[in-house]
Amino acid sequence: MNARRIAVEVDEKGRISARVVGENAYSPTLPLPLSSADLDRQLIGLFERWQQERGRRWIQAEIRTFGALLHRALFPPDLWNWICTAAQGYQLVRLTLTFPGTFPHARLASIPWEFLYRPDKQYEQGWFLAGRSGVTLSRYIPSRAGIPELDFIRHPRLLAIVSQPKAERRVDADEVLAGIHRAAVDCGLEVEIVYSPGAAELREIITAWQPHIVQFMGHGRFDADRGEGRLAFAAPHGETAWIPDSGVVDLLVTPEWTPRAVVLHACEGGTTDYEAGFAGVAPQLCRASVHCVVAMQYPVTNETATNFSTRFYHELAQRQPPDVAVQAARAHIATTDNSVRLIGVPVVYLHSDAPLLPGPEQEGRNEALPV
Repeated sequence: MNARRIAVEVDEKGRISARVVGENAYSPTLPLPLSSADLDRQLIGLFERWQQERGRRWIQAEIRTFGALLHRALFPPDLWNWICTAAQGYQLVRLTLTFPGTFPHARLASIPWEFLYRPDKQYEQGWFLAGRSGVTLSRYIPSRAGIPELDFIRHPRLLAIVSQPKAERRVDADEVLAGIHRAAVDCGLEVEIVYSPGAAELREIITAWQPHIVQFMGHGRFDADRGEGRLAFAAPHGETAWIPDSGVVDLLVTPEWTPRAVVLHACEGGTTDYEAGFAGVAPQLCRASVHCVVAMQYPVTNETATNFSTRFYHELAQRQPPDVAVQAARAHIATTDNSVRLIGVPVVYLHSDAPLLPGPEQEGRNEALPV
């Protein structure tokens, strides 16, 4: 496919620029139209509180207005025009967002940019970047160890974790597991399923079996007071062990093995707090050199998470790269659940364009994204 990646980057001085990855093409560096302080925290907080209300009736025009505000806050007109010009003639344009990790502009990374909406024009309707055909929207976080070269996966392995502590509400994993098994048939994926493993047991499994993809199905939460994401694991006597994001990294990324991708089928697995040092399960895994992390940044119903995961694995089985698979799954859940607000809930952190389940014709060394 004729594709081009454009990295959109905010620096530590609050200036934004874009570049064509792998080519000598750079946009002007411009001040953000609205600073992190001007992008009213109360407005963002209100939108996020609305996201927590599962029974809320959403009005599509309001979400488009919010997305248009985000677009105006992030993209100066000259920069957006440069991006549009650089994208001309390409079947696929990959937009990657990168934000600084230092105060005060680090908090920009906590904003739900997945709701970016190119505003309507006089004779042309706008569109959500996260749901646009021919565009992908992902985030980039530098890893602690740098980006290793990715070898071709001859016999890919997937570990599905169904984490069901007795004290928590039921995790309905059947449909997701069925979707994984369908993908396995199509692409020779070897699947191992573990139910309610304890922390020590899971670490042993990761070390011994060395899965390329880890799918977590369970409960998640983000503790804003502590500035950390957590996942629920089984503890002795039927209790729940809420493992913080740093502990989740220690469970899934061992000295002997780093999974290539982690998919979090859990509420708030993609929530972040960059002022607390890249807090959150998804960004912490990405910093630990997991090259692709897919997660939800707001609570969703189990049905929505299931619809997303099954479509995601269907796309992977067609040898689509993970950002393309996520983009298709975003559009799928927004259509299936008849709610445009779902487009911006899934988040993908990406270090490489390589398909997770490459076909035989792709054998060889996969290229990581240039830093």
